[in-house]
Amino acid sequence: MKRLWFICWCVICSLYVSCYGENSAKLLVFVIANDQEPVYVELQKIWRAYMHLDREHVDAYFIKANPHLDTEYKIEGDTIWSRTEESIFPGILNKTLLSLEAIGDQLGKYDYFLRTNLSSFYVFPKLLQVLKHTPRHRFCFSFGIPHFRPMIISGAGYILSQDIVNMILENKNSLMNVGEYDDMVLGQFLIKKRIFVTCHERIDLLMLKDFLRNKAKLPNSECFQFRIKNPYSHLRLQQGFVAQFRLSPIAA
Repeated sequence: MKRLWFICWCVICSLYVSCYGENSAKLLVFVIANDQEPVYVELQKIWRAYMHLDREHVDAYFIKANPHLDTEYKIEGDTIWSRTEESIFPGILNKTLLSLEAIGDQLGKYDYFLRTNLSSFYVFPKLLQVLKHTPRHRFCFSFGIPHFRPMIISGAGYILSQDIVNMILENKNSLMNVGEYDDMVLGQFLIKKRIFVTCHERIDLLMLKDFLRNKAKLPNSECFQFRIKNPYSHLRLQQGFVAQFRLSPIAA
């Protein structure tokens, strides 16, 4: 086990050193989270290992639901609580919208907004380098869901320019409490606004062996999003050990 941790740490360090540089973009990150299963608690620990390492360019928060809040939302450290039910729908979209509202006037300091989930991890230096060369208006960046035409964003990770975030908040009331998946709702909203997805690569890891087989390629990969894609929580915990990475802090 110690040997595996050492391997992961070497990969993380090599990626950190090779990727980092001066970046001018400012990124707001929301990570869908809850504490209902042990795997989710573990994944939050892994995210916290790297999500705050570059506060100059990245502000990251977990977004969670609490239907018993006295107010619509509350910020506690790196967690934003929203007064809604913890559910796939409408809970995920509701807490995304309410958390954006909680940021308030501070939204103006961010060039881009990333909404992702606990099982996705980002190499932030690589992402920030890419964002130095992307449009800052009417820009949507995501691993596209391929069987939809036009392409729909992926709820596991999408990036929006600030003007689109403002557009979404202006339409918050019509988007709240919709009984569909959040990526479908927002995807259709963007299509109506004639804003289409720019697709990026994502590496999905189904098993620990996927990580071990590909780890030598990681420092030279242009990919900045990795996802542990396995429906079984106990396997995610097992993989999460290495793949879940601490492949992520790669990301830091």
